[in-house]
Formats: sequence, structure tokens, C-alpha cells
Amino acid sequence: MTGSFTGTWTALVVSLRVLPFAARVWILAGTAALVVALALLAPPVLQDEGYHDFAPTALFGVPDFGIVASNGAFLVVGLWGLWCVGFRRLAPWPFRSPGEHWPYLIFFLGVVLVALGSTYYHAGYHAGYRAGPSSETLLWDRLAMTVVFMALLAAFIGDRIHLGVGVAVALPLLLGLGALSMAAWHVTGDLRLYHLLQALPILLILMICLLFPDGLTRFKYAAWMAFWFGLATFCDLFDDSVYGWIGFGGHAIKHVLAAIACFMILAMLEDAGRRTETTPAPGPSP
Repeated sequence: MTGSFTGTWTALVVSLRVLPFAARVWILAGTAALVVALALLAPPVLQDEGYHDFAPTALFGVPDFGIVASNGAFLVVGLWGLWCVGFRRLAPWPFRSPGEHWPYLIFFLGVVLVALGSTYYHAGYHAGYRAGPSSETLLWDRLAMTVVFMALLAAFIGDRIHLGVGVAVALPLLLGLGALSMAAWHVTGDLRLYHLLQALPILLILMICLLFPDGLTRFKYAAWMAFWFGLATFCDLFDDSVYGWIGFGGHAIKHVLAAIACFMILAMLEDAGRRTETTPAPGPSP
């Protein structure tokens, strides 16, 4: 069974990658355009103010301690990634072109910002300086999440399609689009663009892995990232149900699972370094 699946999968990837480069780009762009069109045709998505009423995550006798402390998982992964990429602590260093590491650096910076934004969103009430979690403070948490998704998509574009396009064009444009999604929510109350910028990058990243040759990135890490993020989304959507099952709110568990999803990218870069070390340097031309 496993061998049959592997053979079918390999045949699919080969059949897609033998298509002309322009055709593969058009497949990717067409998919993105179709998903965007479907999102625009959908009715506006408004913020449910009941979302801020999370299931209990008390620990050590402190109410909602878990939902705040679980953001530490983001902080650990983000700082670890910044240390490895920002201070060239990946050994061997997997990046071979100037600027190639920038999307990953911004990705891990975004993970740190998620830790800070989410902590601000959840912890203010218990610190006694505001009324509690609200859409106004949630904006900063979600803005940081757009940095994570947009930087990661730019990284895969730069690695597999074109480095210059990924770093110099896609990265700033996508980050701007993420900020625009938060501005649109703030002005209109519509969350469609934000939700689109969560789901579409994951879909496009998986498609990029299928359509374009490997570089630093690997499909298996992207797939694991998508799996953990999907599981995190499930725990978030069924926050109260998870509490009913295990006595602990699902939103806090979402933080930990989403941080594991982010860690998959750091694991991918470490693996890329090992592969770089074992790849023989090209010999002199005959």
C-alpha cells in the first residue's frame, strides 16, 4: 500500500514538473485568483464578540494562566529561529545567496511578535489595566500572524520559483497585504481578507512544493506545518468542546500546536544545512 502511494505521488510530481515553467506559474496564479474570487463572493465575515470568552485554562490557582503562559511556546520558537538565522547559528549555513535568509528572519520575528501580541491580548485583564480581551487588542495579535504567513509564502516563492521575486517583490507586497487586511477589518469590520491570508498561503506553499523543484524547502516539512496548524485551528474552533473533553481550554492548546507548526520551518532549515554539507561542491569544468 505504501509503495503504491509513493509511486503514484512521485508520478504526479514528475508529471507536473515537466510542464513548462510558465504553465506552472499560471496554474499557481490561477488557483490563487480562483480562491480570492470565491472569498470575495462570500458574505462578509464579522467578528463574533463572544469569541473573546475563552474556556477556562486555570493553572496553579491562577485563572486563565494557561492561555497566557502557552504563548511562551511562540516566544521560544521565534527567539530560537532569530538566533539561528539572524546570528548565523545554523551549521552548516544553508543559504547560498545574499538576502535569501531575509524572509525566514522576518518569519521568526513575526513568531516573536505573535507571542507578544497574544500575551497583550490575553493578559491585560489580569494585570488590571483594561477591561479584558477585545477586538481592539486582538488586532495586534492578528497583525503579527499576517507577518508570519506572508513571510513564509515569500520564502517558498524565493526558494523554488525566483529568489529576486520572492525577496524583493513578494515579501514587501505580501507584508503590505497583511497590514491591509487588518486595516480592512478595522474600517469595515470584515474579516474575509484576513481569513483568506491565513488559508491561501498554506495552499499555495503546498502547491509550490508540487510544481517547482526542491531547494532549501521540503514538502514534508510544509505538510507537517499544515497538519499542526490545522490541528491548532480545530482546537481554537472547538475551544469549549476541548475543555469538556480534557478540562482545559482548546485555545491555549492551539498556541502550543501553532508554535510546533512554526518549529517545522526551523527544522526544515536545519535539515537544509545538513543536506548542503553532504552535497559535493561542483568540480572544475573539463
